[in-house]
Amino acid sequence: MIVKKGAGLIVLATYSSQLKSIRRQVRDDATAENIIQTACAAVLGDPEFDPTRPDAAGFIKRKAWWLIQDHWRGRGQAAGLLPDSLADTRTIRPDRVIERAETSAWVWSRVAQLPKDLRAVMTLHLEGLDHNQIAADHDLPIRIVYGRFHRAKVALHRILEQ
Repeated sequence: MIVKKGAGLIVLATYSSQLKSIRRQVRDDATAENIIQTACAAVLGDPEFDPTRPDAAGFIKRKAWWLIQDHWRGRGQAAGLLPDSLADTRTIRPDRVIERAETSAWVWSRVAQLPKDLRAVMTLHLEGLDHNQIAADHDLPIRIVYGRFHRAKVALHRILEQ
């Protein structure tokens, strides 16, 4: 990894303040250290990072924010099945079952209109995979999966409004 001139100064200038902020958010010293170090390494290793920009420290802060979000997502528990007492009452009425099936078919036909890369991510998401599983299945960085999913949602929203 080639570190650009001045990049180390950005890290030194912002490290302690960002570490304090991360500690408050994750409530664990070791995790906070890991997040700030990972964020700094990722930003410094990015060939497009320019330490001379006035907002260079913001790149580290943004990467740390994404890592904090990933941390909290990873700590969350997978949703289980709803108890029978909370079952969807629409499935009891036959007309609702048909309506739901038609709506589902209509949405899936619109998903098929998405560009190939966006359709792949959206299809896997609708089938129940999370972003990490999609990234692993397609051997993609997680940020690419997040980006494609966001673009797929925007495109699908436009298609559904037509």
